[in-house]
Amino acid sequence: MLPTPFDYKTDRPKAELFAALRVRMGKVLNHRYDLDRSGLSAPGVAALARLDRVQGVAASLIPQTVIIKVTGHGLLTLLSNSAFENISSIFNADSNRLPAEDTLTIANGVLGAYPNVFLQVSEADLPDLVSAIENLRNESDYSALLDRFGVRRTDERFWSLSDQVLADYQRAEPISHGILDYSRYDNR
Repeated sequence: MLPTPFDYKTDRPKAELFAALRVRMGKVLNHRYDLDRSGLSAPGVAALARLDRVQGVAASLIPQTVIIKVTGHGLLTLLSNSAFENISSIFNADSNRLPAEDTLTIANGVLGAYPNVFLQVSEADLPDLVSAIENLRNESDYSALLDRFGVRRTDERFWSLSDQVLADYQRAEPISHGILDYSRYDNR
């Protein structure tokens, strides 16, 4: 076994490695998806940054791709990262799931072409949204989150919000924007 390329100083080697890579590659990294480029206030960015630390049940209840429309500021994407013991087989994948290790990632802009749900929130309500996500414990909590911030496919606001999302996406990414596919859109 080869030795690691540098001496780790913490018990979080992955985070430490990414931090070292950020320092080393800083000048060439793409910062397009950084939250501080969202135009949100520092308290709004700080509240959203807490989502990157959500792990376990709360993260496993969030669909894979959530697009968040922040009124007056544009779009964010919340990704749910599913943990697996191994991915050696596509069959019976649920038996390899480790939901206690699921995490969330929040990013400025649109990531992915298959949103599972839209959330719509004002900047003032971002702390409430983040708190609601952090405190998810079951499907009932998730349903309450959608009742307050979500736009289900059956909601009369769905298509007008879809139009706003696509217009914001095109404005923010004039070259790389595209059409969003709603075939995986969740209506729970």
